[in-house]
Amino acid sequence: MYKRKDSPKVNDYVICTVNNISDVDVKVSLDEYENFNGIIPIDELSNRRITNPKILVREVKRLYVWYLMQMYKIDWLLYL
Repeated sequence: MYKRKDSPKVNDYVICTVNNISDVDVKVSLDEYENFNGIIPIDELSNRRITNPKILVREVKRLYVWYLMQMYKIDWLLYL
């Protein structure tokens, strides 16, 4: 798969793979871009209260997400 060397633009849709799930966020790597990792905050995974994020996502699962912003070299993503 071809990996882009530039960074995604704000409001782009990207494909990512879940690397790690914690109590406050889900860490993902952006599949289309080289050396880009992102964070999906737990409160963005669902409109309802989530007690265990592993109910919605699991590691190595691919997600289609909305690229929200870049802050301190960490990318913030929204789960669709």
